[in-house]
Amino acid sequence: MTGFARTEGGLDDHAWVWEIRSVNAKGLDLRFRPPPGYESLDPQVRARVGKKFKRGSVSVNLQTRREGGGGAYRINEDFLAQVVGRMDALAKEVPNAGPPS
Repeated sequence: MTGFARTEGGLDDHAWVWEIRSVNAKGLDLRFRPPPGYESLDPQVRARVGKKFKRGSVSVNLQTRREGGGGAYRINEDFLAQVVGRMDALAKEVPNAGPPS
């Protein structure tokens, strides 16, 4: 029972690649290697693999990437002006307060 599968997909500017490898083993040994931030998928991966495999050493890998230019950032200057104005007003109300950190 040796197998390999790979699938790719994406949504908007995010792309992913799933890979699964299996080799013969007496029991079911699952290893899931997600990228940082995707560890919460572990229970769902284990449940799905457990429905399809009864034995074997199974490795599941997930790779993610952001495609495109990564998007440009824009400062909301109106909001920034409001925040700075409010900070100035607070400094007048509390004259002995130190600068914001």
